Amino acid sequence: MIFEGSLAAQDPVIGGFQDWLSANFSAQELAQPELVHPLATPDGDGIANVIRYALGIPRGPANPELLPHASVVNAVLGLEFSMDPALTDIAYIVEASDTLDPESWTPVFHSQQDSVDIQERALLRVEDGRPLNETHPRQFLRLRIDYLSN
Repeated sequence: MIFEGSLAAQDPVIGGFQDWLSANFSAQELAQPELVHPLATPDGDGIANVIRYALGIPRGPANPELLPHASVVNAVLGLEFSMDPALTDIAYIVEASDTLDPESWTPVFHSQQDSVDIQERALLRVEDGRPLNETHPRQFLRLRIDYLSN
C-alpha cells in the first residue's frame, strides 16, 4: 500500500544525477572522483551522494527529518521517505523481511514497476500490508536506492 503526502521540495533537478552534482559541488570538487562518486560521502555523515540526490537532501549536515523513517499505524509497519518521480536515473525499492537474514528480503515497492499518483517530490508511506500480530511479530522494512546509469 502506498500513501502520498506532501513535502517541501528542493529545487528540481532536470538533468539527473550529473546535474545534481553540478548544482552541489564546485568545479574544483567536480574534478575529484572520490568526492562525486554516487557512493561517496563527502560530508562525512555516511549519506552517499546518490541517497542525497534521491531523497532531496542538500549537501551539508543532514536534517534527520529528511531521512526515511518507520512507524506503525493501525498495527501495520510502514516506511516513509521522500520520492521524486521525475528522477528516472534511480529506482526507489522498499523491501520487507521477517528476519534480518540477507536472503529474506522481498520487494514490496519498486518505483520503476509500481505506479504512484504523484507529479512532484512528495513524502510516501509504503507498507508491507501485513499487520504486526502473533503470526508476524517482527517485521523489517528498508529502502534501497539503485542508480541506473553511470
